[in-house]
Amino acid sequence: MADNVNDEGGDKRSALSCLFTLNFISMTLANFTCSLGMQMLAATLPVYVVSLEGSNAGAGLVSGALTFTAVFCRPWSGWLTDKGRRLPLALPGCACHVAASIRLRPGLASGHGAFDRPSSR
Repeated sequence: MADNVNDEGGDKRSALSCLFTLNFISMTLANFTCSLGMQMLAATLPVYVVSLEGSNAGAGLVSGALTFTAVFCRPWSGWLTDKGRRLPLALPGCACHVAASIRLRPGLASGHGAFDRPSSR
């Protein structure tokens, strides 16, 4: 029974149950999936640009633009969300995400998706 007591005499299990709440676990999983998605995007974006018959310089330019945007927009957006204005920041972001997702699907929007090869007419 001595194994379940920490240095201050409190119960270790109660300290862990205070930390691992549903909100904590939900936020940790959301942060993990968001970070994983960004890392997957950063790793595959140059390959995707080259697959669209872009040059290596174009792939580097797109990767640099992604990095530049992330470095300079994250502190600003973090400050805005700390001020309590989350909804006006989240709605345009979600709208841009949905619009880009729809446009990148093959065959949607104008009938030609971004994954289609250009025709050789």
